[in-house]
Amino acid sequence: HGANVNAKGIDGRSPLHLAIANGNIDIANLLKRHGAIL
Repeated sequence: HGANVNAKGIDGRSPLHLAIANGNIDIANLLKRHGAIL
């Protein structure tokens, strides 16, 4: 749907950062497959 997987919140953290920090490895892998970068 065109969402930016690298968008950052007001705290500067990306969805990938949050997924990893919360132990959501499946979500982290999904984000990586869709172009997320650290």
